Amino acid sequence: MSHPVVAQLQAVLSPEHIATDPAATEHYRSGWRSGQGKALAVVFPQTLVALWRVLEVCVNNNCIIIMQAAKTGLTEGSTPSGDDYDREIVVINTLAMDDLIMLEDGKQVISFPGATLHKLEDQLKPFFTQPPFRNRFILPGRIHCRRCSKQLWRRTNQTRPCLHPICLVCAG
Repeated sequence: MSHPVVAQLQAVLSPEHIATDPAATEHYRSGWRSGQGKALAVVFPQTLVALWRVLEVCVNNNCIIIMQAAKTGLTEGSTPSGDDYDREIVVINTLAMDDLIMLEDGKQVISFPGATLHKLEDQLKPFFTQPPFRNRFILPGRIHCRRCSKQLWRRTNQTRPCLHPICLVCAG
């Protein structure tokens, strides 16, 4: 018999976008360097409306929600860590929702939750090849320094935005 939360998730997502088998969900429940835990389900919503419906199910059932995109975090924030949570966990992988909508010739961007920095960089290239964006244009990144674990910032060189990560703490 299926868990009631899984049954409700199946009502809002198609079966191929829900994984409950531990072997099928292992990749999404394990960090790259460390951290691993149990999850009731890993879901893969394909639209923002589907994401909203999944969130409704999780909130209404008091589930722990772990949002996950490319799963490249070094701090175990996008995977369960341990098996001692007090409630069921649902991992929501958002990689399928990776749209980027450029506004005002790339001055503003609407980013969907699964969009990656690499995709952002590729789509910004045509907009930022001329001054004033050649020198010291800084964007906050979701990357952490391998030496001190502080958040990195990505800074442009003379030809492309968002390339070389630098650490503002240890200059690593």
